[in-house]
Amino acid sequence: MKINLCAGQTHFPGYVNVDAFPGPGVDVVSDVRDLAYDDNSVDEVVMFHCIEHFTLDDACMLIRRIFGWLKPGGHLLIEGPDVVKAVKNARGDDFNTMQDIFGDLIELRKGKDGYQHKWGWTGELCHRELLSAGFLCGKVEDGISHGNPWRDFRVVGFKPKAV
Repeated sequence: MKINLCAGQTHFPGYVNVDAFPGPGVDVVSDVRDLAYDDNSVDEVVMFHCIEHFTLDDACMLIRRIFGWLKPGGHLLIEGPDVVKAVKNARGDDFNTMQDIFGDLIELRKGKDGYQHKWGWTGELCHRELLSAGFLCGKVEDGISHGNPWRDFRVVGFKPKAV
């Protein structure tokens, strides 16, 4: 089983695509904090621009829950905006930089408060949190899913085969 959390408009064939908002390609409409999967039942979880939409406490709890869901050798892939990179590499005016940090204003104005960023992550902070939850991790890389490597990070955590 493979799960795409906070899928939004990005539907991945072969994955259970989960989002809080209904839409084309969304298989499960749910707040990801309400999901329940059996321990050691999931091969892969992807979170592309998802983790920043939760408070720090909720994100850390979710990472630990995903660790339980994953089969030994399974992995969690997280990409999101790195607030430090967003400021250092700002590509426009202050307004666009703030939107990179705090969320999509167009969607927020439609009443979709789920588009608000609730914590400022960096690749290094996410890497440390995955290690703290028990994952084995490679190095932090530039994020690629949204086409903004100048701003985004990518971290992959693997559940050890012998836990």
